Amino acid sequence: PLKRAPTDDDELPSSPSSVIAGRPSLLRRFAWRHAVLLHEVQSIVLLLLLGVSANVLALLIDHAIETLVAWRARSAQEAGSFLPSYFIWVGSSLVLCSLSAAAVHFIGPSSAGSGIPQMKCTLAGMAGANDYLSFRTLISKCISLVLALGGGLSIGKEGPYVHISSCLAYLLCQLHGFRRLGHDEELRRQVLAAGCAAGVSATFGAPVGGVLFSIEVTSTYYSISHLWKAMFTSVCGALVFRISRDTGSLALFNLTDFPPMGDLLYNGEIYAFALLGCILGLLGSAFIHATASLVQARSTPPPPPPPPTRRAS
Repeated sequence: PLKRAPTDDDELPSSPSSVIAGRPSLLRRFAWRHAVLLHEVQSIVLLLLLGVSANVLALLIDHAIETLVAWRARSAQEAGSFLPSYFIWVGSSLVLCSLSAAAVHFIGPSSAGSGIPQMKCTLAGMAGANDYLSFRTLISKCISLVLALGGGLSIGKEGPYVHISSCLAYLLCQLHGFRRLGHDEELRRQVLAAGCAAGVSATFGAPVGGVLFSIEVTSTYYSISHLWKAMFTSVCGALVFRISRDTGSLALFNLTDFPPMGDLLYNGEIYAFALLGCILGLLGSAFIHATASLVQARSTPPPPPPPPTRRAS
């Protein structure tokens, strides 16, 4: 068939490069062919950043808490007599704890509490739970935790560190290079579960305990594919933990120097320890048996009622 000659009204290509503009470039074709590999590398980089950043932030928080406690103790000692020292110690505690409550109230109300119930709801698929993982919640959690522990409140750091690590996981997924992970709901839950494991690793330096805790938090549904991600994140965090906290005042455990065994045997203290261990072991076994029996009794359905009997007329 004959083709008509182009006229002035026809749209002509402006340059030879525009003719091949529709073809994918070499880099794009390589990315398409190796998309699975690139996605796995992207996930590994994200998990590495999550484990390292969670432990670095936990280290900064611990340093800030230690600085506040040392400042309170130094100020109380420099006061001289008993009454000024007492009022400085108690007054500084009241001021810091009040500031901690004010930070939660005015900066991020979603940071109230330990953070573990919020993570359970988020990982269970509760709608509108992104406010618990926002940047304001992260800032409020860090500030209130430093002020509360620096003020002397007897609160644990495991729950807050789990919440902080989960906030970091959510915010890292919002970065330009990891938005694909944030848009995929399944991958997002995997990263959040890894954030829970990183929080436990930042608290105790125990990667296996972090993985088990993430399984406990997401006990309603836990995919097998989450395991290696949570373990990798916890191990990366535990390495940072070991490097930064095994020495100095932030060491997790300090070795205790016991007296010679002869002294313990002489005064009978070793036998008291053995008796205490036996008693607590028996009490723990009894508690577990009672709990198991109660759960089994509640789960057993009641027997059906007997059929009605007919009376002879």
